[in-house]
Amino acid sequence: MDFHEYQRLALRTASGASRDNLILNGVMGLCGESGECIEIVKKHMFHGHELDRDKLVDEASDCLWYLAAIAEGLGVGFGEEMNKVGRDMRNAIPTDFNIDANINGGYSLDSISSKNNAAANGVVNHFHIAELVVREEADIDKIANALHRKQQQSRRSLGVIYP
Repeated sequence: MDFHEYQRLALRTASGASRDNLILNGVMGLCGESGECIEIVKKHMFHGHELDRDKLVDEASDCLWYLAAIAEGLGVGFGEEMNKVGRDMRNAIPTDFNIDANINGGYSLDSISSKNNAAANGVVNHFHIAELVVREEADIDKIANALHRKQQQSRRSLGVIYP
């Protein structure tokens, strides 16, 4: 099934809503359903729950219904818009795009780990100690938390996830 057919079938359950109501209901519903997706992932990442893949797929599927409603309210075929975006991406992204160089500021994963054997997980912190200003004890906590967040972001960009 393509998105055009899905959009047509989904709107059978939209109960004859006006274009404005389709947009409003679509945007509000999309926010709600995406929030449910976030909640599932948050519980997995930060609360130790197993990732409920079936529930996440179910909520993500609900997002599709709301996208179809928004598209209809705007008077566009979402499948056509997907094709436009696809063409734009094919034209905008070079085929020699190096994801390692872009994520790691010009370093490849191999060069990072060989330059710094202490970073066994491939994460290297790049910061200048002269930029750190400590005026009181709380500043040390702020700096430590900021460095920890940066390290987590670096790990996630490399696909390494720790609890």
